[in-house]
Amino acid sequence: MLCNNQRGARQWTSAIAITGMVGLLCMTGGWLVIAAIAPPIVQAYTSRLSIALDVQPGETYATFLRRAEAVAGAAVQRSFDRDILLSEVSVVVVGQKSGASAQVLSLQANRTQWRSRPDPRRWATYYRSAASLLRFGEATAGTQSPSAPVVTEQIAAPPQSPTQSVAGPVPSAPVKPSPAASPAPLPFPSPDSLPQPPIRIRPGTTPLPPSR
Repeated sequence: MLCNNQRGARQWTSAIAITGMVGLLCMTGGWLVIAAIAPPIVQAYTSRLSIALDVQPGETYATFLRRAEAVAGAAVQRSFDRDILLSEVSVVVVGQKSGASAQVLSLQANRTQWRSRPDPRRWATYYRSAASLLRFGEATAGTQSPSAPVVTEQIAAPPQSPTQSVAGPVPSAPVKPSPAASPAPLPFPSPDSLPQPPIRIRPGTTPLPPSR
């Protein structure tokens, strides 16, 4: 009788242990199934880009600024297309010219903003000092700014003959002496034009008229 009771207690204990193990396995399997089915938590992040852009020879600041806007807009669009988890993009364009560098603009927009209006001018911030820092008002060596003409100072010189050569003085043409003009003959004075000697009149006489 006592042996039967001990045997029954052992069977009961074994049944309880087996039931506990089965329950534990069911709970663990359910947790594993839930973990496999549930999607991972999506973590959005911001991408920051810095782009160096060289100024081309003869390029004006307005043209360079339009090119910087186009480059920044293309970088934002490419970043959003490449990564679906990307929520925001920040782009800084740095201009470079003749060893000088300065920030030209910065563009920052999230995915919703860029999708609603993909215009870089709408989301860009401009730096006014970039034009002076990049020396756009000065002409660099070897290049000439098309908007600013180069003025060279010249000293005025006396006008020269078109036929004068620079190599040496041009000999003047020989001057032919003009023949000496013969003196014109003097007119012979008429007797009437000659001075007449004074006529003395004696008292008591009548003067005679002059002879012709």
